[in-house]
Amino acid sequence: MEKVNLVELAKHIVSLQRDIFAEISRSGKINPEKAMLLADCRDYCFYLVEYWTY
Repeated sequence: MEKVNLVELAKHIVSLQRDIFAEISRSGKINPEKAMLLADCRDYCFYLVEYWTY
C-alpha cells in the first residue's frame, strides 16, 4: 500500500470543510462535488486509521 501522510490528509479535510461551510453561509447551497470529495477523504482517513491500528 502506498504511504499516505495523515496530517496532510487531515489538512485537506479541514480545508474542504471550511470551503463548504463558507459556501453554505454565502449562498445557502452545497457544492455536491466538494461534498463528495470531503466524504471520500474522510472515509479514506478512517479506513487508514483502522487499517494501521490492527
